[in-house]
Amino acid sequence: MQDSSSFRFPHPSTALPVRPSMRYDAVQSMKAITRCLFLLIFALTAVAQDKPPAAPEFKDLDSFVKSLPLPTVKPLDPDSALLFTALPLACVDDLQPKPSTRPYFWQPTYKIVDGHDKTRAFYGCNDWPTAVNAVWTMVTLLKRYPDLAVSGLIREKLNDHLGRQNLEGELAYFKTAGNFQRPYGYVWFLKLYAELVTWTDPDGARYAENVQPMARYFADSLVAYLIDVERPNRTAGQANSAFMLGLLLDYVDVTRDMTIGRAARETAKRIFLSDTDCTTNTEAASPDMVSPCLAEAAVMSRVLDQTAFVAWFDKFLPPAHSDKFKPLRTVSLDAVATGRGGRGRGAPPDPQVGSNAPSPRATWAGLAFTRAQAFTRLAAALPQTDERVIVYRRLAAIHTEIGQKGLADPAAFEAPWLGAFAVSHLMTLGTSQ
Repeated sequence: MQDSSSFRFPHPSTALPVRPSMRYDAVQSMKAITRCLFLLIFALTAVAQDKPPAAPEFKDLDSFVKSLPLPTVKPLDPDSALLFTALPLACVDDLQPKPSTRPYFWQPTYKIVDGHDKTRAFYGCNDWPTAVNAVWTMVTLLKRYPDLAVSGLIREKLNDHLGRQNLEGELAYFKTAGNFQRPYGYVWFLKLYAELVTWTDPDGARYAENVQPMARYFADSLVAYLIDVERPNRTAGQANSAFMLGLLLDYVDVTRDMTIGRAARETAKRIFLSDTDCTTNTEAASPDMVSPCLAEAAVMSRVLDQTAFVAWFDKFLPPAHSDKFKPLRTVSLDAVATGRGGRGRGAPPDPQVGSNAPSPRATWAGLAFTRAQAFTRLAAALPQTDERVIVYRRLAAIHTEIGQKGLADPAAFEAPWLGAFAVSHLMTLGTSQ
């Protein structure tokens, strides 16, 4: 083999002709390739350096709970109650946009129905169920804190929206509306009725009387709906079956409506009892407000006795210190969707609940509150000697703190329903004067 010192290019008479421009192009190409390779190596190195550290692994629940922060949760009090009334008061008269599906107070020609403020009750706040839970929020807070500075304004709005004529027009509409707002909107309306019927106040009694015919119609309709349910909706939005059943059982707990209560419990058992190994890896993959796994576990804790529930639960959720449970441990208000979960892969907004998508930060805050409520319920349902109780209580507090931080974000003003979710959870923790 020749060494490098003796190497010679072939004689020009035998070599292929090489133009100077060809040599230049080849050199430039090699330089470009070298630069690309360098940039690629640099980028890969940077990604490796910027990659967040892997979440620690825990050998047991004790080591896991010791790693959790001690959050600060602000209880519901008159000051926060005043804050929670601000959005409902601001939006309850703010007309919903023109619908993409069945008109509610818009005519098919996109002209507003004449006298809608006298023949409809829930025409504000982005969409129908949000308008209902806005009224629920005002009623709930006024019952607990009757001396609120805005109590007079709240009663004025309730008079405007819960008048007899308004509810008669509302009921007439829904009798021809098919499945519009069933089941999610229906169950929020029943929660509103439960608050009104237990309010020892002359105005509350009058509102409850006006609402009662529609509540009865909705309850009967929901019983028929539940009997026909064959499979659950497991998405992470408002259409989630477990979330809906939980709201419905809230109504049952207050009113002791045994007919709908029996239908709700039998439906939950029929569609969920055989479930095992809940799919946790898609939890919180998209901005939405429900944890399918936790919502289902929470509702099953309400329809099974403790022994049966623990046996079911042990097969349904992984241990809190395990790798599979990681997606359920916390919520980030700045999280970016990964394209999984939510209402489905690329699915459009649910037409029943409106198409005005709020900021993801508001939706993540809503998820924090619904998770916190589920964790609180699970901790109460398990035997108090169960080592998971302290873990779920801590996780409930962590999520509550995250949700309360979300309420202070300007994005919360895009989501009037967020206050209802917050109040619904905080009421389970007690109130202060």
